[in-house]
Amino acid sequence: MERARLIAAGYGYKFHGVQIEDIYDPEWADSRCFEAAAALITSLPKDQLVISGQAPDLLSLILPLSSTTSSATESTEQPKLSREAKVEKLRTLLNVCTTLTARETILQYFRSSLLIQLAKRAQCAVLTLGDSATRVAIQIIGLTAIGRGYSLPHETSSISDWVHGCKVIRPLKDCLVKELDTYCRLNELELIEKHSPTLEWTMKTKGDAKSIMRLTHDFITGLDRDFPSTAATVCKTAAKLTPPDAIYDNKCPLCLGGGIHEKH
Repeated sequence: MERARLIAAGYGYKFHGVQIEDIYDPEWADSRCFEAAAALITSLPKDQLVISGQAPDLLSLILPLSSTTSSATESTEQPKLSREAKVEKLRTLLNVCTTLTARETILQYFRSSLLIQLAKRAQCAVLTLGDSATRVAIQIIGLTAIGRGYSLPHETSSISDWVHGCKVIRPLKDCLVKELDTYCRLNELELIEKHSPTLEWTMKTKGDAKSIMRLTHDFITGLDRDFPSTAATVCKTAAKLTPPDAIYDNKCPLCLGGGIHEKH
């Protein structure tokens, strides 16, 4: 993170840093961003829960401050956890996830939640993401494969108003990752690896198991070597998909998915 801070300072940008385990800090949990998810899941009959009897245990790991035995709206003060305690809590949560795909998905939920909350706290009306056309193409295929096609307009569009109070934009969506890599090298820009070595343990599995997103990544990048237009074609095809003329409400605070009702 310090490296990113120095790069931002070099361009005169104000830097706001946050780590994935900070999702368990009281300052992030004060918004009770996961409380609604807890109330919804614990209210369902056990035969409707995929995680069945493990629901309370799993939720206690997901929700930074809330207790599944108390009201979802009850406000309680909790001491700030140490870095080691937060990492251990995250580790325990990921150990409950039985597949690599589940681990990657919940980490992505946490990352998105932190970015959105950080943008709002900094009073930013726009959140800019650096997703390339290659990355977006992988997201399109991967999200469809895991049954989240409904979120494609939010997850892959150039401009998204899905999140209330914070517009999400992807200005590099039309650029392939190879093009961006070439641009950075020609301009001698300093690069930062996406995944921190300190979180490598989150993706460790037995044998050669891979997540759906990793398989999709290998598929798209493999095709792209011989057919450079692969990513662009996938993106252009998905761009034709538009959300229904409906109002989205009751969004899940974890994945931002939700039900809709038609406009009257």
